[in-house]
Amino acid sequence: MDKKLPNHLFCFPCATWHLRTSPGAEKLKPPKVLNPVFNCPNSTNNLMPPPRIRISDYRFLPLTFVQLYKRAWEHGPEYGVNVHSLARRWKDIDSDWTHESMFHIHPSNGHVMMRVKSQVFVEGGLQPAAKRMLLFSRSDYTPYFSVCAHWRKGILTSVPKCALDHISTPEVNVYLAAVNKVRSPKISGPTALCGHCQPMRRCTDCPTEYLFELKLVEDKNVQKMGPERFRQVLMVTRWSDLGPARSPRDPEWASVVGEYEGYNSFEEIGKRAVSGVFESAFTDTTPGQRILSTNPEGLEDDEEHGDWY
Repeated sequence: MDKKLPNHLFCFPCATWHLRTSPGAEKLKPPKVLNPVFNCPNSTNNLMPPPRIRISDYRFLPLTFVQLYKRAWEHGPEYGVNVHSLARRWKDIDSDWTHESMFHIHPSNGHVMMRVKSQVFVEGGLQPAAKRMLLFSRSDYTPYFSVCAHWRKGILTSVPKCALDHISTPEVNVYLAAVNKVRSPKISGPTALCGHCQPMRRCTDCPTEYLFELKLVEDKNVQKMGPERFRQVLMVTRWSDLGPARSPRDPEWASVVGEYEGYNSFEEIGKRAVSGVFESAFTDTTPGQRILSTNPEGLEDDEEHGDWY
């Protein structure tokens, strides 16, 4: 019915078609802003929330916008919105994390793919409590970086903690620093990661992949020009296959939000990688790291089985 109704959109909570309020002008807004794309009697009903995916703190992706993007790609611009209206860059309200989202449709199967890059400036020598404050939100104790619904299972949260341990701590002469005779530090090279935190990780229960990296990035908040202007950044990249955007019961969408059991990403995806498919659409290079499981021991969603916090 999509091809016959360009000015309507199917509402899954109501199980009917609604007339779009502003065709072609729909834009993603913060979750605190009421942003209905069609006239729905259940738009403010908390007992029947619309299907959506959590991207980060205070950021969600409603299925309606994924539908609009897929319809425009499949039938024409009058059926939905352009992909550029979904891409966003934002900064967390309660932390120093910054995020960047991007979307792509795989031409062979029509699946909508999402990439979210999250990064934050980090220092060496962090204590365990400081790592938890850096990685986890105080509001709901979920990671600041973008994660799927199965982030508690396995060893996912131990990977960034391991990466932070590899940052070298510079030795400072207290006396020379007091008399301002310390020379400007040299720019250190890239930090080498180990076999635990360097490989890419794939969630076993949904088509989501993660890559943790340490990079030198220019801090534009530092006014003085010099080596101290370049700082280490912890960058977390997440790739997810959101499925064909037909229904919230699609195996890919439902597994990412944690509403589908029995999905095995290594059997469904096989040797191909979600990250490789996404990156090959824009560049000639793809992430070269090997892909390992986030839950190699098959642990359950229980905090006593792993150091998730």
